[in-house]
Amino acid sequence: MAILDKFEAQVFVDGIRAEEFDDDDENAGVLPVVKEITKYVEAVSGANFEFKFFAETSYNFTGEDAISFDVYVDGERITGKFLRESDFSKAKSRGLRAETNSSGKYSKEATGMKLYKFEFADLETRDMERTDDINTFKTKYGDLGTFRIEIWRIKLLQKYETNNTTIKDVGTVPEKALKGRPLDVATRLAPVAVSGTNYTYGSASVGKEPLAVIKFKYRTRRALQSLLILERSPTPVPLEERPIEELTREEMAELLTKQRERGSEVKEERNLKRERSPTFTNARPLKSSKGNNGETIFHLDSDDEDGTDDDDVKEVPAPKRTVEIVDLI
Repeated sequence: MAILDKFEAQVFVDGIRAEEFDDDDENAGVLPVVKEITKYVEAVSGANFEFKFFAETSYNFTGEDAISFDVYVDGERITGKFLRESDFSKAKSRGLRAETNSSGKYSKEATGMKLYKFEFADLETRDMERTDDINTFKTKYGDLGTFRIEIWRIKLLQKYETNNTTIKDVGTVPEKALKGRPLDVATRLAPVAVSGTNYTYGSASVGKEPLAVIKFKYRTRRALQSLLILERSPTPVPLEERPIEELTREEMAELLTKQRERGSEVKEERNLKRERSPTFTNARPLKSSKGNNGETIFHLDSDDEDGTDDDDVKEVPAPKRTVEIVDLI
């Protein structure tokens, strides 16, 4: 679980909590000054995702008004959610953790209030263009494929109605900017009309560093398998090689159908070979005659008048056979 100290962040995909996988390479490195943890989660193109944040009520407030969970998606800060000290007290009285969530970003527009919901989408890549500056790739695309949750102590300032917000899309990404990372999915903000009014608070951070940082690297199942984080799907054993007693009714029917089809193919192949085989009808017996010594001589010459067959094969006369009688004394 993505838990650091007294805080936890969770990712939900289409309403179901995403399974988390350890990032051994990053977590095994030198510990940073700020407490940080990284997990992998599976992304599904076209699915909505959201975050849930939790804090232990044993946390001790020391002058701050609230604890803020700032959400960064693909390197860009999208929104922030906070929990006041009063939220901690209410949760504690019920024996629960203090919690809040974020499913997107609110924006007041001419057509009314909208919630731009977090959503996964296919990543579109392209070749390098003239306007691309390779020196800016790390800044623009280095955090692509990551969620970053920064947990801060904050002071709350003025409250105001949420204004129109500029929404950015990742757009197409140069292949070279991925640097071999198995990324085939990105994120976008999909607008949904909502009722009511949303308010935003200004805030000022307390301290120079966040209390903790929780990161998630989102990847498709195929990418997680290529990273050996998930096992590859095993190659199914052919029905013909599996024990009959293990086959289901449907598998038995499928196996029988395959055997019948294979039998029909073999039968057709045999019939085809039989049709192509040469047949000899009205075969004439070979001519024969008696030799000088009483032996039977078969004549292979053609019936043609010129004495040759179609292949112009000449007959070589057989040598005469002599019999020698030896007296044994």
